Amino acid sequence: MSPPVRGASGGRGWGLRAAGNLRRPEAPAGLGLPRLSWGVAFRELLMNAIEWGGRLDPNQKVRISYLRGRRMLLYRIADPGTGFRFDGLKHAAVVNPPDQPWQHIEERDRKGLRPGGFGIMMVKSLADELLFNEAQNEVVFVKYLASD
Repeated sequence: MSPPVRGASGGRGWGLRAAGNLRRPEAPAGLGLPRLSWGVAFRELLMNAIEWGGRLDPNQKVRISYLRGRRMLLYRIADPGTGFRFDGLKHAAVVNPPDQPWQHIEERDRKGLRPGGFGIMMVKSLADELLFNEAQNEVVFVKYLASD
């Protein structure tokens, strides 16, 4: 069994830099999964938890749980934030009409946010299931594996 993952703080913004520097994870042998389908999704969810839920505060903790079954891969990521409501995410592409995924860009400019806002929409397209708790500060990403 692998030892637990431990982290250390390096000052304001450490978490986003650390998540941004994660090397692209390799799919464990025999899963039959394209690396990007789950690695990019995991990284995006982790970065959202650090940036939005933890407010880039090195004193905040993001909890990660992982479960691999014979036919599925599951990640649960919980952040210390109060959560969000999809109807309040006017700065994110996930609330845009499907034929206009860029509509949120003006809202991001107005709020002074960095370019982006496509993360949850992208993760939804890669996950077989994406489940949020009621407060939406915990997310479960499920990817089903090819059967043997």
